[in-house]
Amino acid sequence: MKIGILTFHRALNYGAILQCFALQKYLLKLGYNVEVIDYRQPFIEKVYKIWNSSFFRTNFFHIIKILKYIYRLPYRYKRKKLFKQFIDKNLRLSQPCYSTIPTEYDIVFHGSDQIWNSKLTGGKLDPIYMGCYQLKKGSRKVSYAASFENRQLTNDEVFTFKSMLPNFNKISVRESGLIERLSPLTQKTIYNVVDPTLLLTASDYDLIATKPKVKNKYVLFYAVGPTEEALKLAHRIAKEKQCKLIDITNKQISPNEFLGYFKYATFAVVVSFHGTVFSLMYKTNFYTYATGTTSDIRYYNLLDGLNMGDRCIKAMPQTIEDVDFSKLDKKMQQFTAFSKGYINDVIQQFPSDK
Repeated sequence: MKIGILTFHRALNYGAILQCFALQKYLLKLGYNVEVIDYRQPFIEKVYKIWNSSFFRTNFFHIIKILKYIYRLPYRYKRKKLFKQFIDKNLRLSQPCYSTIPTEYDIVFHGSDQIWNSKLTGGKLDPIYMGCYQLKKGSRKVSYAASFENRQLTNDEVFTFKSMLPNFNKISVRESGLIERLSPLTQKTIYNVVDPTLLLTASDYDLIATKPKVKNKYVLFYAVGPTEEALKLAHRIAKEKQCKLIDITNKQISPNEFLGYFKYATFAVVVSFHGTVFSLMYKTNFYTYATGTTSDIRYYNLLDGLNMGDRCIKAMPQTIEDVDFSKLDKKMQQFTAFSKGYINDVIQQFPSDK
């Protein structure tokens, strides 16, 4: 059996690349022949291109924007190089694909990540991510933890989902709220499963994590959302713990180093779903700072599911408390059991006919 994975594996984003690594690793551990389908999605390729000539054409009269773009070129180059090194070493890739997918796969997993978010694929749902390609007879297309922005769908998106969801033999999404959005558009049952990063254990990530070159104890800060209040909390904890504060939000580090910073931190303050995940994985004391945006629901779904909802905060806590990790392993097994069963069902039991 040959399995393919279709996801955002070329986005220069720690969560994107590590969820891809995690799903591939989990399937490999089950003993299957797996590779990531090297689909070059046009809009994503454009976004992460180091030198984008169209940016200069559209911003010809915006000198400050152009100067900022040029100033950040070395940063963009180094980041792309670090991610390419990680991909080359840790992902099994197919040959590059541009407009169609090879027919050789028995199963293709679509996801995880926001592959169904039209804003991230050029303003419309991408037909490839929606399963519009041919496979050999008897093959299966399934989604695993596919996601999109939890908002009212446009008329065009409703039409696309209605016409293309039938391409899938089985459908699952990453956020429970998306079930309500999609259920009226298909007769298939839609399942809620966990982010692939939660399918692995700390020992799996230890194989690729790199220890940071930091001599002293440190408090880690990482944010992908509004940061002012969260950063104040990180400074406070660092002072109380008599630790150095390290902010990796805009630091040029590899995905391997990203993991290492969480593993060896004394405490972490994050505004990030995957920052929360890896704090949990490494049993690093942490607070996740809610920002009042739609991203918060991901934090609450994860932490409430593990009976750790108190670690997601909206304001400065009166006292800094360590995390009770004593029951985490058992809770994590329970939390991920259905998702692992979903994958097993897809591979072992689901019939090939739709």
